[in-house]
Amino acid sequence: AWIARELARAVHSLAVLGHGPHAGLRPERIHLAPDGRVRIEHGLEWPVDVTDPMPADPRVAYVAPEQVKGLPIDFRADVYSIGLVLHELLSGRHPTGLESLFERLGAIAQGRLVDLGTRVPDLQPELHAIVRTATALEPELRFASPRALCEALDAYLAGRSVEQGDVVLGL
Repeated sequence: AWIARELARAVHSLAVLGHGPHAGLRPERIHLAPDGRVRIEHGLEWPVDVTDPMPADPRVAYVAPEQVKGLPIDFRADVYSIGLVLHELLSGRHPTGLESLFERLGAIAQGRLVDLGTRVPDLQPELHAIVRTATALEPELRFASPRALCEALDAYLAGRSVEQGDVVLGL
């Protein structure tokens, strides 16, 4: 959860600096610096042809459904990607449960992710709710921004109630 919080903080700083969404978060681009900070490499070069019958580009395995569908994106696409990375950090497997990149993209586009609770049965409900909210199929059902995700993860890590707006998650 700490790494995901730091990712959300880093992506939020992109927005503060006036940059667009990162749009290319994936485990290979996330690094723990010697000073303990989480660093991310620059984003994905779009468009990537996700309709290729043999997509071999691992950059697209952590994109949001709207990216797969070729729709406009905002920072909620990064929230989704952070949610996928957090799911994988907690479970050890890609959230779709699929190996083929083409199948992963189809599952992402349709919102067919393996429920984290089935992979990690003793997962705390608050953390499960954060991952579920971050990886919601529809952008408007996700955290509104990387900052909102960061705040939810801050609350979780501090042992406080995790809220999104007026809704308490996971309860």
